[in-house]
Amino acid sequence: IHNLVQIAHGVKIGRNCLVIANSMISGSVNIEENCWISPSATITNKVNVKKNSLLGIGTVVIKDVAENSIVAGNPSKFLRNNV
Repeated sequence: IHNLVQIAHGVKIGRNCLVIANSMISGSVNIEENCWISPSATITNKVNVKKNSLLGIGTVVIKDVAENSIVAGNPSKFLRNNV
């Protein structure tokens, strides 16, 4: 977990995750293992980020992210599989 990251109540972060500078994770979010949360990413309340996913720079995640996904944008959109 890098500097200037805000993590709210009830958040679960799995093993081998990188949460990079200025990211904001709202309450009751579940981030599974091997995820990359890029700089300035925002994850809203009660979202699940499945394993091996990558959230792009500045993305705003408002719904669940599927396993092995790369998402980006505001709101976040699926770009491709992370393989």
